[in-house]
Amino acid sequence: MPDDRADILPPLESGPIGRWVRRKEDQRLLTGNGRFSDDFTLPGQAYAVMVRSPHPHARIARIDSSVAMAMSSMLAVFTGADCAADGLGPVGHDPVRRPDTT
Repeated sequence: MPDDRADILPPLESGPIGRWVRRKEDQRLLTGNGRFSDDFTLPGQAYAVMVRSPHPHARIARIDSSVAMAMSSMLAVFTGADCAADGLGPVGHDPVRRPDTT
């Protein structure tokens, strides 16, 4: 059986693929001296938390947000019904954003 992969793989000399690339950030990140977006705290900063059903394709009958809203630090609770009423679409689950093809 012939090896068809040769038709789709670029030659090694066509850029950084298959080559060692010197990286500048590794040392500081690996030694604990790097800063990540979660490391920043700004005055008035707020956080968002998404809660999803642990059951795929489950029908959510109701959501009781009273406990969350009773917290003194809570700014708002938005349910799917709230988002639909505002005309928001579904939240995508693709970690690599691809350009629209429409």
